[in-house]
Amino acid sequence: MKKSKFFLIIAMMLVALVAFAACSNDSGSAGAPAETPAETPAEEESGASDTVYTVKISHVVPETDVIHKAYLELEAKLEESGRFDVTIYPNRQLSNSNAEDAEKVMANIVQIAAAPTSVLAGSGNVKEMQIFDYPYLFDNNEELYYCMDNGLTEYLSQKLADSCGIVIKGCVNGGWCPISDNIPYYTPDDMKGRLIRILNSEMYMKILDSWGAVGTPIAWGETFTALQQGTVDGLLTSFPAWYSDRFTEVQDYLMLLHPVPIIHMTMVSEEFYNSLDDEAKVLFDEAMALYDQSMREYRAQESADCLERYRGGLINTIEYTEEELQPFKDATAWMLEETETVGEECMEYTQSLLTEYSAGK
Repeated sequence: MKKSKFFLIIAMMLVALVAFAACSNDSGSAGAPAETPAETPAEEESGASDTVYTVKISHVVPETDVIHKAYLELEAKLEESGRFDVTIYPNRQLSNSNAEDAEKVMANIVQIAAAPTSVLAGSGNVKEMQIFDYPYLFDNNEELYYCMDNGLTEYLSQKLADSCGIVIKGCVNGGWCPISDNIPYYTPDDMKGRLIRILNSEMYMKILDSWGAVGTPIAWGETFTALQQGTVDGLLTSFPAWYSDRFTEVQDYLMLLHPVPIIHMTMVSEEFYNSLDDEAKVLFDEAMALYDQSMREYRAQESADCLERYRGGLINTIEYTEEELQPFKDATAWMLEETETVGEECMEYTQSLLTEYSAGK
């Protein structure tokens, strides 16, 4: 009898244990979604919009330059959204040249930087970037920016993205290019045999050759000494760059021939840009558009200020009427017929934009 009761108690205990275990398993399974809310689609979407993206900006000029001022404004605009953490590296902290900056953007080491189109034509292997090096193709900033803002920048950006993983989010005229020397030029004949420092650009060499001069590529840091020692006679560069490096100390005349502008493109890493969620892309594009507009205004004012100083007696400044400038244009006109440098498609597209601009004036 006692044994029967003992076994009955044991059996009842076993049944109770089995039932308790089953209840425990059911409770855990029902509660799983509540314990892992991040796995629900709604929460995943919310989590993505909270992502903070790291942005490194590099440039090679001092913090006193308007480029740095505009980047500070861009930093503030991006960070006020709470979606970006921005660090600016000025004055060659990360790169010694625009070309190095371009390479770092390609590799997504740096997310934003700027470079002249001459650099991008080489480093990015995009020959179409040389469209801005055709002499007297563009007459003024209004015409230039019309073409850029109505398809040309997008066209060039796609070429660059396909070639090397860079997208363009801004384009600024860094200044039209005068030529300085210790003698004045009134006609192309006055330039014969003169050695003129230029960027390492085949197009610039052709322009000067058309005028009888010789284009001589020299590193920017060596240019002042080269002029001082007579290694070269003159210099072709943008208004602001010419003023900031005190070339008035070694040059007597400044000729406002302005055959080409120096265009700087704002580069963004394609890898970084494609990683942004939709909300972040909108915020980023808005901030970049404001930065681009600020840079255009800063550069235009900078060029105007420089011209006022030149005219005020800082250097002997020679300005040309349209009639006086025509012989210089005539001497280089053949270059506009030579489309091999950028390709027929690029030249025709640019010419169509210029026609469109003229029709709408």
